[in-house]
Amino acid sequence: MMPYVAVTTVGIPETAQHLIWDIFFVQANRGTDFTSHLPWHGRVETRCVSLTAVTGELLAAAVIRPAQQENVAMVGFVCVAQRSRGHGLGRALMESVNEAIDEAGYRAALLWTSHPAFYEACNYRIIGQDTFLRISGAQDASRAPTLVAEWPASGDRVGLPAFAQAAKCLCDHRAEAIVACGGRGATLVDWRGAPEDIIALMAGAEYDQWHVNLGRSDDDFNNALKARDIVIAENSGSFVMARFVESAFDLRHVPVAERI
Repeated sequence: MMPYVAVTTVGIPETAQHLIWDIFFVQANRGTDFTSHLPWHGRVETRCVSLTAVTGELLAAAVIRPAQQENVAMVGFVCVAQRSRGHGLGRALMESVNEAIDEAGYRAALLWTSHPAFYEACNYRIIGQDTFLRISGAQDASRAPTLVAEWPASGDRVGLPAFAQAAKCLCDHRAEAIVACGGRGATLVDWRGAPEDIIALMAGAEYDQWHVNLGRSDDDFNNALKARDIVIAENSGSFVMARFVESAFDLRHVPVAERI
């Protein structure tokens, strides 16, 4: 393994911002600007773990930030520079991430991935898997939203999901839906209200097709979809993985809008 120095910083330093932007946005042909997607990058509770060569070159980076659930961290934007891959730096990076999580006093850490084997080797285990649904044939102009506002608002602790170019909040007197729009169309990323009211609100917005990730606690939402005359295409989504610092405890579902 090439020699490196591991450093944990408050906020995401500029060199790590460039690496994250290149790997997760530029190379994936998505994104608007760094601050729109990671508006929290400079907050005091945000941590960035970096591996740097003795020459000062950034080799790898990952981000840690708190979930809304107390004592739970979220891990994301785990990346190794293209020219530095194949030297075991990913495993070394995650060892440093786990040390930073322990030092910060978190009881558990969560991440979402389509490559669980790597993280299993880093002491994370699968606790669930999202189901990705594509929904069509549900338009209903009779339930149009009474309020449509840009989302997130200035100063919010959340940003646009990586796949999105814009997002909005749809509301009526029964429900609220956060809808992100990008290359794959409209995606429901968070909501408030009964599942049947959310589905009606989305139908009233007259999307000819929309998507949603459902976690292990979303059976009511799935059942409400199936009870309507709606065409649903179902695929497996990201694996939900956790590392427990102390004894295992119940982890709450994290909406897509709040993940990193």
